[in-house]
Amino acid sequence: MKLTISIPHDPSQEADGFPLDIMSYSQEKLRSFERQCLNIISMVLSSKSFQGAVNRAFAAGYDVSSDNFSSVVEKLLHVSAQSKKGITLFDKIPNPVEELVSTALDGILSGLPLQFVSDIVQNFLDTKKSNMTAQMISIATDRFTKPNKGDTTAITSVTQFLSLLNAIIQNGEVPSTTAVALECVARLSQVHGKANLDAFEKILPIIVEGGLKNENDVVVLHSLRCLLSMLYILLEEVC
Repeated sequence: MKLTISIPHDPSQEADGFPLDIMSYSQEKLRSFERQCLNIISMVLSSKSFQGAVNRAFAAGYDVSSDNFSSVVEKLLHVSAQSKKGITLFDKIPNPVEELVSTALDGILSGLPLQFVSDIVQNFLDTKKSNMTAQMISIATDRFTKPNKGDTTAITSVTQFLSLLNAIIQNGEVPSTTAVALECVARLSQVHGKANLDAFEKILPIIVEGGLKNENDVVVLHSLRCLLSMLYILLEEVC
C-alpha cells in the first residue's frame, strides 16, 4: 500500500526512499508498475482468505479496532483521488483506478460489522478530506445496503451513519457531495427504513431545509428523489 501511494507521477520526479530506480523507468513502464501494485492490493483485500481472516479475528474476540482499517481505506481513497486529478495515469488500461479501488474497499468493508464501517466514516470525516467524502460515503452505503442478519450493531450503526449524512446535507458547502449524501439516504431508507423509522423521520426536516431549498438544481433533484423514497417507506409502514 505504501509503495503504491509513494510512486511518483513522473520518472523524473524525486523519489527519496523508494526501493526502485525510478529514473530508469519509462512513463509507460511506471504506469504498468502502478497498475500491478494496485491489482495485487485489490485481489488480496477482496479474496476469500482475507475475508475469512477478518471473520475469524472477530469470532475469536481479538482486540480489533476500526483504526486498523481506517488508514487503509484512507490510502485507497487517496489513490483514487490522485487518479481523478491526473496524478496517477491509468486512463488507457482496461481496469481503471476507481474500479480497482472500489473492489478493494468493498473487500475491506464487507467483512466488518456495520459499527466498524460507521466508525471508519466518522474518522474519515473528522480529517476533513472533502475531495474524497463523496466516494467514502457512497462506498460505505454499498456496505450498509448489504447487512448481515447476525450483525447486532445494525440499528445503532445505521442511526450513526445517518447522523453523519445529515451533517453533510445540513452543511451543503459542496453541492456534488450533498447530492451524493441525499442519494445515500434514499438507498439506506429502502433497506433500513422500517427498522429505523424514527431515525429517518428525524432527517426529513434537514432534507427539506438543506436539500429542497438549496440553490443547486442537482441537489434539489436528489432531494426530491430522496423524499419520495423515504415517503414510500413511511406510507408502506402506515398502511
